[in-house]
Amino acid sequence: GSRIELGQSLSGWVAANRQTIINSDAALDLGEIASQFRPALRNCLAVPVATGKQLIGVLSLYSADPFSAADERLCKTLLAEILDSVEPQEPHSSGNLTLQAAQ
Repeated sequence: GSRIELGQSLSGWVAANRQTIINSDAALDLGEIASQFRPALRNCLAVPVATGKQLIGVLSLYSADPFSAADERLCKTLLAEILDSVEPQEPHSSGNLTLQAAQ
């Protein structure tokens, strides 16, 4: 994972606005690194990870192929299941944690 400030890049925008984005340009988050993958990473699905009003982070997935609405639903469902199974912990002191994984 890496840290991106609130409002910066795609993942930062998702964190700041608590809204999912789908199929935005992966290079807006990854820069030139996106084109170094073969095939190049062109699409981003970024989902805010929050419990109640507390932002935990953003799960950002990257792919050469476009994401579908089913991909978005699956990601949100899995995140909800994970969050429901984790015991409550102390809130993070910073709201800029971003979890990233290349697909």
